[in-house]
Amino acid sequence: MRYLTLVILTLIPFLGWSQIQADKYVNLLAIDRELIFEPIGESFNYLTEEYDLSVNEENYRKFMDVQIIHRLINESPDAPDIWNFQEPNERHRITLSAGTPLITLEHEHYNSYADIDRTPYSYLDDLFSDNKYYHPDYNSFATFGWCAEREMAYSTIMHSLGYTVEVIAPGSHAWSRISVHFRRDNGNTVYMQALVDNTYDIISWNMYEGPNMHNRLERWYNQQVRRSKAVLGKINVSPDRSREILQLFKY
Repeated sequence: MRYLTLVILTLIPFLGWSQIQADKYVNLLAIDRELIFEPIGESFNYLTEEYDLSVNEENYRKFMDVQIIHRLINESPDAPDIWNFQEPNERHRITLSAGTPLITLEHEHYNSYADIDRTPYSYLDDLFSDNKYYHPDYNSFATFGWCAEREMAYSTIMHSLGYTVEVIAPGSHAWSRISVHFRRDNGNTVYMQALVDNTYDIISWNMYEGPNMHNRLERWYNQQVRRSKAVLGKINVSPDRSREILQLFKY
């Protein structure tokens, strides 16, 4: 499976596909788990030892899905993502790579693109697009967003892969929580959660802490994720962009 998936991803243009839908693409990435870099933070072996989990394909698949999509969302870790309330607002300095201003007729009523809420569709459409943004201090990057905008995009992909996921934002910062069922050798189920911070590049695992009572902002974020269920099916990934994304991983 490992090499078959790699061949499919690499040879997209030669298979007669000028592009592939993003939902199919992320599923192919998730299948090819053995090709991913060494996971950030706790390794799979450490996790299985710490919580007495089975070292099996099912557990490994779930663990790696969390890592792979985190790496995908973190393609541009140095992009101006977290400067929300700072002055000057660095989003005002972002242009398209060709130097074209970001503001289009569709967004002409905004003072700048810095003021536009980047929904999961906006964030992910840019992520999988051939177009690039540019910032004078950070060069070119594919997409950008505040912490909550990153987490809504991450949660949308994880939701598309079948996970129970939610955006958590108790204060001025947001992260994602993914609920995962793992198995032990005796057949018992261990209910755990992955806390994933796609702004500060952090993943931590612990036992599931139960339902979260969402505040007003969290409800809005998670509503956007639920509404974006079909977003990936409307976004296409070109062969060129596929090759760029594959460079994120150690194949």
